[in-house]
Amino acid sequence: MKLNKLSLTTTVLLLFGLNINTVVSAEADSDMSIETLIEDAKEQIDELNSFYKESKTTLTTDEMTTELIVKEWMKQEDSNTLLRYEIIHDEDDVDIIVGSDDYALSYNENEAVAYEYIRSTDEEEDEASESIVNGYDDTQAVSVIEAALEQYDVTIEGIEEILERKSYHLIFEPKENADLTNTFEMWVDTEFFIILKQHEVGERHEFLLEVTDIETNEEIDDDMFELDIPEDVETITQETGEVS
Repeated sequence: MKLNKLSLTTTVLLLFGLNINTVVSAEADSDMSIETLIEDAKEQIDELNSFYKESKTTLTTDEMTTELIVKEWMKQEDSNTLLRYEIIHDEDDVDIIVGSDDYALSYNENEAVAYEYIRSTDEEEDEASESIVNGYDDTQAVSVIEAALEQYDVTIEGIEEILERKSYHLIFEPKENADLTNTFEMWVDTEFFIILKQHEVGERHEFLLEVTDIETNEEIDDDMFELDIPEDVETITQETGEVS
């Protein structure tokens, strides 16, 4: 499995090129704004020490429907973030990625090679890439919203419940001169600002992300972030600057 398969998962999370301006619905707290929401979220995210999350992503186009089940584990250990992804294409086709801020290893048992990624020691490349394992920040709505300052207006519709967790219901509408034309919705956990659901219907596609299980700040054994590669599998090592 090459990193571009992982990128498929994060790409469908971020199909939209995103940017927003603030519009506050009368259904929401009249004192609440997106700017306030983001500032509160940044403080709350610091309290997130670990999570397990399972989600289903469905992308439907005129030609086909693609479904992925993604299981994610995250653990903060000192100043390092440990991550594990299991991307389930079907029962016999599972990509596994384990990693940290400076290292990642990916493997699919159907393939004869594994891929090891090590952060480049080049200073400029380090500054350009915050994490080897992309995706974790993309599950945080802060990353999505902050990337969206020109293309969208956002309406805070109110607070709803998903998986017995309170969530902000946000609606993104393209601004008048925006390059993007599709309205989409997002439901964001109020406690740790994790995206719990996202839905968009476009002219030629429909995208749906639904978290089906989530646990936060539970103990996760360090063994979960290890990946044993069979001896007969070749491991190809690349610095992050070489990954396309």
